[in-house]
Amino acid sequence: MKKYFFILFIFIQVFIFSFNIIIDDITIEASEVNFSVVKKILETYSSFLNDEKINFGSLGSFSYIEWHDKLVAFSNEVVVLNDSAQQNIFIDDVLDFFEINYFKDDNGTYYLATMVINDLKDFGSYFQIDYLGKNSISTIIDNDNFYIISLKYVYFNEKIYLPNEVIFTKKIQNTIDIAFNDLPNRIIIQLIQTYKISNIKFYSFSEKVIGYDPNTLVVIFNNSESNLIFVRNYSPDFNGNDWQRFSLSTSIAKKISSKFNFKIYYIPFIQLPLDAPGIVIFTSNDNWEEIKKIIEGEIK
Repeated sequence: MKKYFFILFIFIQVFIFSFNIIIDDITIEASEVNFSVVKKILETYSSFLNDEKINFGSLGSFSYIEWHDKLVAFSNEVVVLNDSAQQNIFIDDVLDFFEINYFKDDNGTYYLATMVINDLKDFGSYFQIDYLGKNSISTIIDNDNFYIISLKYVYFNEKIYLPNEVIFTKKIQNTIDIAFNDLPNRIIIQLIQTYKISNIKFYSFSEKVIGYDPNTLVVIFNNSESNLIFVRNYSPDFNGNDWQRFSLSTSIAKKISSKFNFKIYYIPFIQLPLDAPGIVIFTSNDNWEEIKKIIEGEIK
């Protein structure tokens, strides 16, 4: 009877503690939390994210693993998480300790985030996403809304997103397509827009450019005797998809240049937005009022 009870006890222990770790298409099966299991999980996940490598070794009776300035050590029945010694830990404790983002289903399977988004910047007509891991998102446009959707398990803004969940949404206009440029640890998403210039915003060189939309022509003036016009050239990251914005800006610049014999320079002028046509004009106050009238006449 004791023998059968012991066998049953062992079976229950294995059943309770057995778990699977899923990292994209990689499955790690384990029946207990020990040094070799934790080392395999962290090594695999660190490599998958292309993140900081883990360090491991032994010190006395302890075998230790160090990652992201955190240390876990194993010795007989004792597990040390930094300075906290414990006798019984679960894999949840280890994942939480190393701040690994995961989803746990009802069967005790742990799905680690395949994509960890560190930053998502919205620049109007394009977005820059900095991430670790694997590109696990898709984009769609529906009813003048732009959506970023998770394909697998994505961590962003202190939340784990399951497959097919909306990560980000934005109201848009004049957008006919999406360009997706996947760089190492960075994604550039551009909204391909059609421009119908119906408005002008005039700024002095010292002002911050705000309050415009893609149909606005942004014109920046700097009082100078240089008589120059600057046009923001198109970005190589967009594979020529921002050509229309560049072309419209160039057309206005050439009309002014033809009238006043100004030189035109094409540079990545940081004052000009990427998501709207615009030019920067260096000329005198005497010329400026007449130039404004020319530009306003072109837009009407």
